[in-house]
Amino acid sequence: MIALSRSAASKLSKTKIKEICRLKNKYWPHSISSQIHWWQKNTKKNDICLLLKNKRILLGFLRLRHRKIKLGAVTKKAICVTEVCIDPSWRGKGHGSKLMREATRIIKNHPNSFGYLVCEKKSSDFYKTCAWQKLEKKIFVIKKNQKKPLKNNTVCMTANKTLYLSEPITLFGNTF
Repeated sequence: MIALSRSAASKLSKTKIKEICRLKNKYWPHSISSQIHWWQKNTKKNDICLLLKNKRILLGFLRLRHRKIKLGAVTKKAICVTEVCIDPSWRGKGHGSKLMREATRIIKNHPNSFGYLVCEKKSSDFYKTCAWQKLEKKIFVIKKNQKKPLKNNTVCMTANKTLYLSEPITLFGNTF
């Protein structure tokens, strides 16, 4: 039976983190020790982790990160979806959509929160099937006090369908 669970990153055991890192390594190949180091360096206590399991086997993972964005001149709370991955042998069975539906539900239940993700253009069709829409506005990212546009091969998508903006959007921090 496929089960979806939610956990604060701070509550995950070392064994669970290693399991997540092994799954992530199937998408972003590095050594497992490099994946664990990245996890330790980039994980915040309040990150929300969604885990999809079949009995004891981890099938999927995604992370929700608390961020801030600037919509025109207004700074708002935001939740960034990152690291969406499904074990390759379980892809195409609706499991990624299940993770995204739960992520969308969490975002929409967060008061005054804007939900977004940044993905490669080639992945945007999947997110569209999950009711996310591409933001056509000018998107900037601020990292280490430097403001830069999104890379050419990436797009920003949102779960906030009613959002109509005429001004640029600025994302703060890492988009992964």
